[in-house]
Amino acid sequence: MAAALPVEHRERLMRIGREVSYNTGTRLFEEGHRADRFWVVRTGTIALDPHVPGLRAAVVESLGPDELAGCSWHFPPYV
Repeated sequence: MAAALPVEHRERLMRIGREVSYNTGTRLFEEGHRADRFWVVRTGTIALDPHVPGLRAAVVESLGPDELAGCSWHFPPYV
């Protein structure tokens, strides 16, 4: 959670970030692809639905306001 970051780190991320909006159903990233960014959810919900061959995508976690999505950009192998 963004709230778990020290205040100075959270404020720095918010200063260097940019605000974006997405339409419902937009896929922010694909499993196994290069990870080069992350998102701080301000409003709305992000559904994490990993691909399982032969099955429909199923939501395994939902992220809401003040939560982080896409943190893989920070850890090798960056996917």
